[in-house]
Amino acid sequence: MSFSEETLMAYADGELAPPEREQVERAMQGDPELAARVARHQALRSDVFAAFAPVLDEPVPARLAAAALPDKVADLAA
Repeated sequence: MSFSEETLMAYADGELAPPEREQVERAMQGDPELAARVARHQALRSDVFAAFAPVLDEPVPARLAAAALPDKVADLAA
C-alpha cells in the first residue's frame, strides 16, 4: 500500500482517524522502508517541538497582549 507524505506526517502527529491509522500501522509491519519514513517524520516532529519548547515558557510581551486583547489589557491596567 502506498501512502502520501502528508498521510505519514499526519500519522506521526497523531492526527489520523482510527481506520486510517490502523492501515498505516499494518503496512509498517510488513514494510521496513515505510516504517523508516514514519520514523523520520516522528523524529522531525520531536526535533521541532524540542526547538520551540522553551518559547512556550516565555511570558507574552505586553505589547502583543495589548494588540491581541486591547479590552482585557485595558481592564487589567485600570
